[in-house]
Amino acid sequence: MLLMLSIDLVRQLIIYENCGTVIEIVDILTIIISALIVIIKVVQHYIYKNTLNIMIRSSASDWTVVNNCESRHIMLRYANIGRIFFIVQTVFAYTAGFQIIVGQLPFLSVFSSKQISVNESVWNFPVGLKCWIPVDKSAWSYGASYLIQSIQVIIISGGSSGCDAIFFGIAMHICGQYELLHQSLGELYGSGTIRVPSKSIVREFVKRHEHLLTLSDYFEMVYNPVILAIVVSNAVLLCITGLVLLISLQSGGNIVTMLGLTVRIYLLLVQLFICSYVGERLSQQSLELGNAVYNSAWYELPPIVANDMVFIILRCTHQVNLTAGNLFVMNIYQFMQMLKTMFSYFSVLRLAFNVKPQ
Repeated sequence: MLLMLSIDLVRQLIIYENCGTVIEIVDILTIIISALIVIIKVVQHYIYKNTLNIMIRSSASDWTVVNNCESRHIMLRYANIGRIFFIVQTVFAYTAGFQIIVGQLPFLSVFSSKQISVNESVWNFPVGLKCWIPVDKSAWSYGASYLIQSIQVIIISGGSSGCDAIFFGIAMHICGQYELLHQSLGELYGSGTIRVPSKSIVREFVKRHEHLLTLSDYFEMVYNPVILAIVVSNAVLLCITGLVLLISLQSGGNIVTMLGLTVRIYLLLVQLFICSYVGERLSQQSLELGNAVYNSAWYELPPIVANDMVFIILRCTHQVNLTAGNLFVMNIYQFMQMLKTMFSYFSVLRLAFNVKPQ
């Protein structure tokens, strides 16, 4: 369905060229890229369904073996973060989808338009331009096309919010398990009498740490192509939308149009920030585990156990990174660098528009 939508919109753009306003063309490009991103997300989840199954089963198992209230409270805290993200993402996605669908209904167009000529058609598609509708199109054909496009818009909303919720939920659960692991070490070496961990306790810690590192590698393997597609597509849309916004500001365009373009830039930046935030939390939690092991009283342990603790510290130096296609790391620093590059790009364009030919 989404592939059909993307191909049809590209075909219409090629056939009819630019017969609408600039913001309408930007909306169509946004829908095309959004549909392609959802396709990539769904296909990636299908390709790595066995890997995802391992991560989800591991998460379910973690909830069944939690054995104290404090650990459960930490897991619930991270689960609530993922739940809030899911609710907000779903509400915004479906609200935007239904606004696109309902806002183009013919009878609503009649009420919302102050003046419509007798010969002017009120037909319009949820995604597309009015000039794309043939004059000889029948009512049944128009209704069927409108219904199909409405279903496609709902699929975009559901596919985007659903895949993002899985991505964010798994990431938050892994972060929670890292926190539980280094908290268990802190309890082991708490203030007061030092408890000497046995080889079996150290062995269980190493196994759990290795399991979390494996889950982190699986997570990176599944989502780094998706993040690369999101970064590239959002960069293209940011450049196009920013360019249109600068042109509108230069020509004294409509305030509603400029506000809509600003909202689009904000939403694109939010999606990039979410990917950067997840990468930052995963890296931070993996490093904090190494600090927790180092700050413990491992130097006062018997040599046979202390040697194991030293190797654990060395293993904790393996930083977990979430990358975009294995090209660059996603974290808050990289997000700030992207912001700086984007604003530099806009500044150069603004200066170019202000230069008057002699």
